[in-house]
Amino acid sequence: MTAHVQPSTYESRVISRAKAARAACYGKPKVVNLIGQMRHAIEAMEEKPDDPEGFLLPKDFMKFRCAFHGVSYAEITVEGRMSKRILKIRKMIVEETRDRFPGLSLMKLARLINRNHSTCLYILDRLPHKKGVMLAVADRDRKAKALYLAGVTIQNIAIELGISESTVKAIKRRNKWNARPKPKAPRLEKVHEKEARRLYDLGMTQKQIGERLGMHQSCIYAMKKRWKWPERKGAGE
Repeated sequence: MTAHVQPSTYESRVISRAKAARAACYGKPKVVNLIGQMRHAIEAMEEKPDDPEGFLLPKDFMKFRCAFHGVSYAEITVEGRMSKRILKIRKMIVEETRDRFPGLSLMKLARLINRNHSTCLYILDRLPHKKGVMLAVADRDRKAKALYLAGVTIQNIAIELGISESTVKAIKRRNKWNARPKPKAPRLEKVHEKEARRLYDLGMTQKQIGERLGMHQSCIYAMKKRWKWPERKGAGE
């Protein structure tokens, strides 16, 4: 005798009733062999995708091209020295990958062959052009620094070199230019030292000298003490 087990929880009872209602409406599920129905459609296709590269990722595309050239992917990504044959094949594969995926950056392309981006620049024959650009940038930075140290404003430097002000600020921040020293205003004491000494030698008191030069009497006294002016006999200062 087979005992019929009833659902124990509310959720299981609801699911059981839903299954029973679906079976009553649609019957038992049927197994349909789609391959048999699609075989004729597949055989009727005249154009077959003979370019599997369009369905591959960059790494898979490299592996596909390695198999085409008769080498393994591990051979072109191995660390250390390679034979001239492997180097030539690696160059062709990198160029083909670059042409197939033009949006792929040099850093990602370099990681695919277990190298750095400078190796990709060398493989793609772009290293001389890159060096020329770097020399031009370094020369521009030197000119910008010379103008900055000469006292030219950042706005005028940008106009002179034909670049934006933000670029000049980025060059200044990257190369860590020292801040230009601000000119210090001459001290009033230095400006009036000679005049104060002349008036002192004429017999004017410190208070009168201060009123004459627009300075406080204590400033004249400090000036006298610092420069050791001679004492006047019988002067009631």
